Amino acid sequence: MFDIGFWELVVVGIVALLVVGPDRLPGLARTSGRWLGKVRRLVDSVRADIERDLYLEDAKRATKQRRGASLDTVKAGPVLHASGQVKAHTDPRHPPSSKRRVRRARGRPAKTPPSDAPT
Repeated sequence: MFDIGFWELVVVGIVALLVVGPDRLPGLARTSGRWLGKVRRLVDSVRADIERDLYLEDAKRATKQRRGASLDTVKAGPVLHASGQVKAHTDPRHPPSSKRRVRRARGRPAKTPPSDAPT
């Protein structure tokens, strides 16, 4: 982030030792370390929030696109309603019910037990 080398840190340390003094320098280093840690945690938290919001926004957009694509394919085919009539599907909130009803619409009768079974 900053282009600070070893010798720059040595110069800052010597100046801090001369200005603050050897007695208060360890406390100053601890305090500055704590503040630096708090700032880093804050920056990481903000970055994580932004990334999470962007991810959720992308997921919503992808879900909306998938729903639109799947509704377009569903609208094209006929659907057998409970009344027994084949109608074009137009309401995106109510997709086709089941494959069993579609099979009956194609003319396949439901299976019945054999008639020669003992009673």
